[in-house]
Amino acid sequence: MAAIYKREVRSYLTSVLGYVFIAVNLLMVGIYFTNYNLNYGYPYMDYTLSGVCFIFLITTPILTMKTMAEERRQKTDQLLLTSPVTPARIVLGKYLALVTIFLIPMVILAFYPLILTMFGSVPLRADYTALFGYFLLGCTYLAVGLFISSLTESPVLAAVLTFGVSFLCYMSSAVGDFISGTAFATYISVLVLILLLCLILYAMTKSRIVTAGAFVVLAAALTVCYFADSSLLSGGIQKVIGIFDFSEPFYTFLDGIFDISSVLYYLSVIGICCFFAVQSIEKRRWGYHHGSYSVGWTAAVLAIVIVVNLTAAELPAGWTSIDMTENQYYTLSDQSREVLNGLTEDVTIYMLTEDGTSDGMTESLLEQYESSSSHIHVEERDLVQYPTFASNYTTETLSAGSLIVEMGDRSRVIPYSDLYEYSYSYYSSYASAFDGEGQITSAISYVSSEDIPKLYALEGHRESELSDTLTDQIEKENLEVESLNLVSAGSVPEDAAAVIIHSPQTDLSQEEAQMLLEYLQNGGNAFITSLYTGEEMPNFNSVLEYYGVTVMDGIVIEGDSDHYYPQNQIYLLPEIQSTSLTSSLVSDNRLVLMPISQAVESLGSVRDTVEITSLLQTSDSSYNKADALNMTTAEKEDGDAEGPFDVGVLITETVEGADGETDTSGEEAAEDENETRIVYFGSGYLLEEQMDSAVSGGNYELVMNCLSSLADHETTVAIPAKSLEVTYLTLTAANVNMFSILLTAALPVAFLAAGGVIWYRRRRR
Repeated sequence: MAAIYKREVRSYLTSVLGYVFIAVNLLMVGIYFTNYNLNYGYPYMDYTLSGVCFIFLITTPILTMKTMAEERRQKTDQLLLTSPVTPARIVLGKYLALVTIFLIPMVILAFYPLILTMFGSVPLRADYTALFGYFLLGCTYLAVGLFISSLTESPVLAAVLTFGVSFLCYMSSAVGDFISGTAFATYISVLVLILLLCLILYAMTKSRIVTAGAFVVLAAALTVCYFADSSLLSGGIQKVIGIFDFSEPFYTFLDGIFDISSVLYYLSVIGICCFFAVQSIEKRRWGYHHGSYSVGWTAAVLAIVIVVNLTAAELPAGWTSIDMTENQYYTLSDQSREVLNGLTEDVTIYMLTEDGTSDGMTESLLEQYESSSSHIHVEERDLVQYPTFASNYTTETLSAGSLIVEMGDRSRVIPYSDLYEYSYSYYSSYASAFDGEGQITSAISYVSSEDIPKLYALEGHRESELSDTLTDQIEKENLEVESLNLVSAGSVPEDAAAVIIHSPQTDLSQEEAQMLLEYLQNGGNAFITSLYTGEEMPNFNSVLEYYGVTVMDGIVIEGDSDHYYPQNQIYLLPEIQSTSLTSSLVSDNRLVLMPISQAVESLGSVRDTVEITSLLQTSDSSYNKADALNMTTAEKEDGDAEGPFDVGVLITETVEGADGETDTSGEEAAEDENETRIVYFGSGYLLEEQMDSAVSGGNYELVMNCLSSLADHETTVAIPAKSLEVTYLTLTAANVNMFSILLTAALPVAFLAAGGVIWYRRRRR
């Protein structure tokens, strides 16, 4: 085999054919690379490789047409057939030589992502995963060309047939849709395909009996399917044709998933093509008597390959897929895994499709859910076949890609538009973030929860409104928010998990303050923010003072440039203290932005049962401007209180018994202990969407951690959306021109020139 391999490699490198193959591949990739990656500064290789993969339809026939056919035409195959080398070694040697020639441009392409790193951040793992998929795709087309070359002694015919078969494989998805238009068209189309397959079988075996028998059996089976269930025939043919779609596994790699099942698929196709080529050689060595023997081996090999691939397809996606994307789009977070581990009943997720098509990102993510828990079952529902299915769950019209999560009598609908977050640019929208995990995990938690905690947002005092983004995250956390007017309600509702008091600008009445205190004294919870207005708010402050804190007059100014937003000393970036509420931010080195914040001051005279824990704290260089409305300078002056200051605190107090009542024996009532918890921040601007965006979601992550804790959620399910935004590279015109000339002209011309020189020297000999 080594001798055949060396001879084949030498033949490609001593003739112009191999150099043309290398040059054309480098030229086409260079053109697309220049257009997508250099001109636009796009750091991913997926667009380039997906756009250029059609080149295999042209280069593969050129490289493989003489591999076996030329041996037969020149009768040199007789030397191989009578040599002690087995046909399997002959085929393997020739195929490895083809792969070696293909490896030359692939090695050069491996430097392209490294070139991009010179101009910015590049997702190398995703790019090299895409390149590996491109290599496997090319190797598969080479195996097809090798097999077809073994069927004929005409290199031209081999090239034409290789192009035709490769084109059908390239267009297989479109072909499947076309021939499945009507049942009769499907029947005729499949019959033609069966005839073509039987002709290939005859070319391999030269057995008329075997070929005719195969045609009769397959045609009869097709006819039965046609009259029994025409819809089954249409769906079945699409699945069968999908087997020949080489591009679908390739797109898995382009999506940044290193999929073992896709690798196995490509290796199976390569192995089958090489096996068929071996059988073609065996037929010429042993004549017609080898026909039946070849059919038996072919059936056995195909059965083994089908079983292996079907088994791999049934394996959990967590075993076969590795997420190589930069933002881990297809990797479940710890929060999701905790929710899945807590399931005790089955949850069904219906994915709505249309004509069998669905959203690839969502489909890959759902595979991770299904593989992570035996209680998760994913089913597809085609809107064409089941037009009224979604109406059982919602009156809303759902599009393909939408999801329905169901457990028992509870369900939640996730419209396709909710799976993505959209941004707007130049009067058009684009998907800027993928929120699949957040929406799906929230829905699973919702349908598997017995009770949904309620948060009551106080109103009637010109409170600030919660932003739409924050409201959406609260809903994802499976918390309900209702408005609360204490004047009309008369008290805080008994089912309140917590009360939200978001920056009131007018004071509470004494009665309202007393209602809040009664609620808190009985183990209630509150999330409170305030704004500096310069107005006196004694009743609002009395609630805070009862629990040992008050706010200092004025606002905090930060003197340490590491702890304020650029060029704005009142936009604080406080130190995040290590607590259960802030652990996720501390571990990920996140930031929280607190604009125009008041300092939270602890009072000395308070009950021993009250515990105050700092959440956010300014630096030692901070100071407080007491009369901020009339200050003339932001510089520190005499009389300004010096930091550090708390600007966010957690207050807790254990309450024994709901009302602290005693029984008839004088002993305290034996009721469960309750805990009052209050989270207070000195700036209501913390909850503004613009401030949250400035620190990449750090503010809302802190807020959601607090609200989730107050609602006694053991696991936070408000998972942030994963950004789809691309950080583009920065290249000058000179950079683009230099590399475009190198990649689209210098390299291809250099290989063509080398091939021409070698061809000319051999001709002169």
